[in-house]
Amino acid sequence: MQNLYPISRGYTFVRFALFTIVALLVLWRPVQLQPDSIGYLESWLNRPPVYPLLIAFFESLFGSYYLTALKVFQLGLGLFSIHFFTSEIRKITSLNPLFSLVLTAILLIPYVYNQLVANYVLTEALAYPLYLVVSVKALVFLQHRNFKQLGPILALMLLLLLVRKQFLFVLPFLILILLWTGYQTKKFRKSAIGIIAVLAVPFLATQIDCTYHKIVHGHYVATPWNGIHLLAPAMYVADAEDVRLYDDEVEKQFFLDMYASIEKKEVTSSSQPAYFKDRGIEHYLNSFPAIANATLYKEGIVRFENKLPGNEALIELNKVTTAMAPALIMDNFKKWITVYIKNMMHGFGSAKHFLFYALLACIGFYFFKKKDVVFNTMLLFSLFLISNVAIIATGMHALKRFTFYNDWVLFLLFFLLIQRYFTQVKKVG
Repeated sequence: MQNLYPISRGYTFVRFALFTIVALLVLWRPVQLQPDSIGYLESWLNRPPVYPLLIAFFESLFGSYYLTALKVFQLGLGLFSIHFFTSEIRKITSLNPLFSLVLTAILLIPYVYNQLVANYVLTEALAYPLYLVVSVKALVFLQHRNFKQLGPILALMLLLLLVRKQFLFVLPFLILILLWTGYQTKKFRKSAIGIIAVLAVPFLATQIDCTYHKIVHGHYVATPWNGIHLLAPAMYVADAEDVRLYDDEVEKQFFLDMYASIEKKEVTSSSQPAYFKDRGIEHYLNSFPAIANATLYKEGIVRFENKLPGNEALIELNKVTTAMAPALIMDNFKKWITVYIKNMMHGFGSAKHFLFYALLACIGFYFFKKKDVVFNTMLLFSLFLISNVAIIATGMHALKRFTFYNDWVLFLLFFLLIQRYFTQVKKVG
């Protein structure tokens, strides 16, 4: 698309100033370790491979200064990704320079406020910039229907899944884009090959994950952590009688012990204090860490460590919790889905926010066939936002740490619609 708003010196200066201010703030602040950081620093078995390997690489190069070097790298990666994202958005949408600058500032916020992406030793430092690049390249692919765009997207997706698996939600949309592109261009063979390539990405990610753990930890397993997060919401809505669901003695005793513990802590839906009765999802949000981390993990793993070494105990814990979750969810499905929906609405901010994003997606879909970049952007990014929150809510409490990746979407869509409105007004005038 020909850009109606060419870059000026003023635009370049302000953009450079924004990056400089953010860089100075990040460099001024020290590296900050969080509770989850130790797992990456020590390459625990329950951590996926990319971030621990990156940390080990910087430690081998910079010795005792490796955390400072890591911070600088995380900052540089973030600034590059935001530059790339906004540049691509301007190319494809002809976004007004003022709106582009405001969008740049919004994308930079996680580096200076709340998440402090570059200063924290957490996977967000890689996931956020990678996701921005994947998102904008997916939009370019959707708009131009050029199969050459797919290769870089899949390579980045492979890396992204080895950082955080929550971004699996992107893959179904890539398949839908390929189906639509094949239909529009009549290049069905290329579309089919592309779909196979997309389906191969999670399989390849799993094999790399398993190989990494085999080399580092001696066990050919995918990162063993999902079971605890799947079982935790189900345990929250369970009752003591649910022990009848399990025939296996290990699973039966595990349920009895874990349920007794969380009931004593008053972190089940049936044992919540009266204070929380009319406070929506607040009790679940407060209870989730006590169920997942303090009980299922810390107390649960002790049961297996008596018979198995540390890593083998964690693998067995993951197997048991993964096997237990489906039956418990299905038996308490009404309560489970209620908690899930409330948790998801919390991730959006409220049910009204969810309906608003759903409406944007519907509007984008309605105008999809017109190949209008504004409505294509609305459709794709609204669906990305909705899907990210939806997948997080299945096995986590929907905190900002896991949902901030799409905070820029609403602003971008607002800018594009305002720009479209004034462009139409100018044409009529």
